[in-house]
Amino acid sequence: MKRLFLTLAVPLLALSGEMISPSPTYAGRLPAGVDGGFAARLDSTHGQYLMSARNGMLVGFAFETGSLVPRCSLPLPAPISDPNPNLGSPLATSSIATTGDVDGNGSDEVVVVGGRTIRKYKLIHGTFALTAQAKLGPDSGAQSAWCFDVCIGDVNNDGVNEVMLSGISSPPPFEPDGVDRPITLYVCRWDNKDLAVKWNDRGTLKLEGPSWVMPITEMRCICDPTNSGHISLLMKEGVSDVSAGRYHELVWDSAGLHKDGYFVIRDGRIQRNAADDNPESSAVGCDFARIGGATAVLASMLIEEEDPWQGEYFVFHGDTAAQHRVFWSASYPSTGIIIDPDGKGAGVLRFVYPLREGGTSFEFYRL
Repeated sequence: MKRLFLTLAVPLLALSGEMISPSPTYAGRLPAGVDGGFAARLDSTHGQYLMSARNGMLVGFAFETGSLVPRCSLPLPAPISDPNPNLGSPLATSSIATTGDVDGNGSDEVVVVGGRTIRKYKLIHGTFALTAQAKLGPDSGAQSAWCFDVCIGDVNNDGVNEVMLSGISSPPPFEPDGVDRPITLYVCRWDNKDLAVKWNDRGTLKLEGPSWVMPITEMRCICDPTNSGHISLLMKEGVSDVSAGRYHELVWDSAGLHKDGYFVIRDGRIQRNAADDNPESSAVGCDFARIGGATAVLASMLIEEEDPWQGEYFVFHGDTAAQHRVFWSASYPSTGIIIDPDGKGAGVLRFVYPLREGGTSFEFYRL
């Protein structure tokens, strides 16, 4: 499962010099207007697509002859308008699209949330088709919820993927601040064209919602980060500057989801309930993917203040790294994802952001 963010903020440091090891398998420029994205397996005849927002569209880019070529797209909802344009919309920091297999056929569908509406798309003959549309209502049924975060995965480990949605039940216009409206986390399933709510927390998890000044605590993925047989919903704590990425774990039991602590990846280990968010030697951001039957992690590591940023690949067994590789080292931050772009095996796709004018480039390293 991967996800799309309506805005992507990447801090750039005014430093120079770069050392990369090993050499990339492929390198090139990303298409104009693209500076990141996530991987999705939209059909069974192609490698994974790079999904990215461009010009108000969610675009699927196929990897062909060493380049990323746009092959399919669908419209994205516009952010909620803000009466103060200097602040921006709180919904612009949240996840509005994700992919995952919600019908059990082995290919990913695309689920997009916008306002009160949830839409499901499938790639059919090279074109995205809208296959279902629903609204998410609270228990009272009196008012649909504003949804601002979405995630897909098998959160209760029963072999079927659920759709996780966060929302606020409020009348229009959307009002995130000044009114005591709890965030509700919903566990849903698509049943043909219907979206059925299987469970919700009724606000008891006290999740952080949209704010005009801070990112939300966002759902990142449903996985077993330590490869120990314990599935959890990972939620990344919202921050406004560079800091260690703290991942809260929500675990399913007979009563539903409950919080089970948090961790940071620091000094090559998973460190639980760390006392502070010191970014040194820590993962600032991570991409999680299933590789060879295990959960793999690609971490953007800040080694020390004013020292190199590194792209490091981990497979953990418990809280200790069973596999560890460094794919790049640079004097400024960059991000990446784990992807199989051509059907020949997964690797690491690095997004190299320009310090000056010029488009974003990419490097692909085969695992």
